[in-house]
Amino acid sequence: MIHVLHSLVTLNPDYGGPARSVPTLCNALKQYSKINVSLIATAKETEKNNLVSNKINFNQPTSKSYADFLQLGKEALTDNTIDVIHDHGIWLPNNLALAKIATRNDKPLIISTRGMLSPWALDHNWLKKKIGWFLYQKKILNQAVVIHATSDTELNDLRNLGLKNSIALIPNGIAMPEILPQKQESKHKTALFLSRLHPVKGLLTLIRAWSTLSPENWVLKIVGPNENNYKTVLEKEIIKLNAGSSITLSGSISDADKWQEYINADFFVLPSLSENFGIVIGEALACGTPVITTNDTPWQQIEDYQCGWCINRGEDALIKALDEAISLSKNQRQDMGKQGQKLIFEKYNWQDIANQMNAVYQWVLNKVSKPDCVIP
Repeated sequence: MIHVLHSLVTLNPDYGGPARSVPTLCNALKQYSKINVSLIATAKETEKNNLVSNKINFNQPTSKSYADFLQLGKEALTDNTIDVIHDHGIWLPNNLALAKIATRNDKPLIISTRGMLSPWALDHNWLKKKIGWFLYQKKILNQAVVIHATSDTELNDLRNLGLKNSIALIPNGIAMPEILPQKQESKHKTALFLSRLHPVKGLLTLIRAWSTLSPENWVLKIVGPNENNYKTVLEKEIIKLNAGSSITLSGSISDADKWQEYINADFFVLPSLSENFGIVIGEALACGTPVITTNDTPWQQIEDYQCGWCINRGEDALIKALDEAISLSKNQRQDMGKQGQKLIFEKYNWQDIANQMNAVYQWVLNKVSKPDCVIP
């Protein structure tokens, strides 16, 4: 039985999708593929207990430093049972530590870039990243025997940077609670945004589009962690547009409350300018909630399944989609919701995804032939 060491900087949900998708991948690998899994990540006790199965060998550094991750990585390899190192994310000190451990111990390294090489991500702090690219990051990526991409868009981003590694194209799965909460009745209908409060999420465009429509008996709920105090920018825009009566802003919520919000919403909207995967889109669809998002996410399938709108970025296109979603009857939205659940069941169940990832590990160790998800 093979043993894979995973590493992620943190399980703090404010970090974004990887804080949920990585531990869920580890759990699914253990449950469905019957391999041994270890995970190194910083975490609060509640995050560890809520996200990581007790069947996973969890190692918790005291900080996000290079030294702490290097030490725990060394300890994980002391009994020589680790076969593959799978690191999630790039640029950070913990990623450098895992790459060094892989090199020193001659272990195959797989890297999940988690959208951090998209054009939008590279433009953010571009000078610092350009220096890092030439100093160490390009070398580390070239060291990887496989790079994991979760979408065609991410695959193309990797190739456009000249990376010639084999790429495993495997989406994230969508994990759900065993029992979803019941919908809570409300005096008004709700459009929900649930993600980080960050410029890349297209929130100013959403607020302006919603203010233009100003639909009667509807509320736009914007929910998510306040990154770099971006909430202040949004509050000023809402006041400027005199839209406070139909738009609410709130911060981070618990996992249980998150599912209640999806269920309560009449539709979900995420007008992102760039999205590697967009796990919240999948979660909303899994709850039977229609979705509006953009072609800058990898969710064009929602048009094929008729469970939402995948639009070009921009205020005019968003106004049109919002107006259509608002104008639907309750039965029409419910029919779209059923189609969304069908999409998630058919394309994003964790059992299939864990088996695909396990096949990549087995191939890297020369135990099986190249799986279909690996693109040379």
